[in-house]
Amino acid sequence: MTPLQQHCQDWKSGCGSDQCPTGKDGCRPNTRIVFGRGSIPCDVLFIGQAPGWGENTTGKAFIGEAGELLDKIIEGAFKEWCHDARVHRQYYSLTWSFANLVNCIPLDEDMRETEPDGDQILACTPRLEEFIRVASPKLIVCVGKLAEKWLEPGYKHSVRIPAGVQMAHIVHPAAILKGMPLAQKSQAIQRCIVVVREATRKVMGTKS
Repeated sequence: MTPLQQHCQDWKSGCGSDQCPTGKDGCRPNTRIVFGRGSIPCDVLFIGQAPGWGENTTGKAFIGEAGELLDKIIEGAFKEWCHDARVHRQYYSLTWSFANLVNCIPLDEDMRETEPDGDQILACTPRLEEFIRVASPKLIVCVGKLAEKWLEPGYKHSVRIPAGVQMAHIVHPAAILKGMPLAQKSQAIQRCIVVVREATRKVMGTKS
């Protein structure tokens, strides 16, 4: 059994929070545990806040509109500088993975999608810390303010990040899609592209 398979086996019943399908409140209808997707181990790990309904349906992190936009941001981060043969080889040897602070879709009393609360994140933190160790990334990209808040060192409930792992932060693609005027969306996407490109260059040791 690989480390990832062992991780999934150990956490298949969830973290025990009220939001888990197998949590203290019993089975939550139509919900499932959503593990990360991508290559494990990886060079770059993107961590968001929680699965949405699309992820809950497929069982994979960052699937749906927000995931598609994140994929386009990653692609856009490299298309302008892969003409250099060395960088081209480095980029195409990079591995990526995607995960969330919590593995179960957070729902309110009316079963509507909401933001995970502190109790759910705390309950799922040991699972996330173990996943980060299994993924062994060189760079973690916090996707959204909530991920930044919980992953950035110094917060009172910070997720423990292994020494030497670099950090970067981008706006959550869902916030760009749903919460921004049309005129601001392209600028926000471009800022995300620049952040991902420069952070990965630093990890790769490639000059601008």
